[in-house]
Amino acid sequence: DRGFANCDGDSSNGCEVDTTRDANHCGGCGIRCAGVTRCEQSTCVRAEQITVRSNGACVRLSNGTAECWGSNSSGAVGNGTTDSAPSPRLVVGLRNITDISAGGEMVCAIDTGRVHCWGRNNSGELGGSTAAMLSSVPLAVPMVPTAARVRAGSNFACALTAMGAVWCWGYSNDGQCGAYNGPFGVTARAIPLPMAAQQ
Repeated sequence: DRGFANCDGDSSNGCEVDTTRDANHCGGCGIRCAGVTRCEQSTCVRAEQITVRSNGACVRLSNGTAECWGSNSSGAVGNGTTDSAPSPRLVVGLRNITDISAGGEMVCAIDTGRVHCWGRNNSGELGGSTAAMLSSVPLAVPMVPTAARVRAGSNFACALTAMGAVWCWGYSNDGQCGAYNGPFGVTARAIPLPMAAQQ
């Protein structure tokens, strides 16, 4: 069978190891995934970034995906459901994640330069991508140019673009998004930085 190999040298039991999934023979006999990494599709997959929210967490993996777990009544696990997740669940639809940040009951990530957010949306935390009160799947935040970094607060988020601009969205009653817009939040907007910060 494709992906299987005879790693114990015993021809009587055939090709007994699935090298696409076995962490001790990942991609070939004797190729071990170190530590707590796992083997997926013949590649060792490890955690590269961790972020926590009020009652859950997410990890960005070396294969470009993310997994989240914890309370999920707001959809912040990102797996298309609102069922509680006591163990990691794959975030659906994102395959090239370079940054991830959680806050409150929402999560944002950058996938192929685009910011995506999911979870609670009571105050525009998802950046104007939907009028619904939550999303259990990642939604692209409209208008934000190619992003390099994203950070989520308790009910707002900001992204740093590849060109060095800052965009924020969500709850801005205290000016978190560079404007006072009350509890219903703001859609993604560029923040006019002071000249000293732009140098």
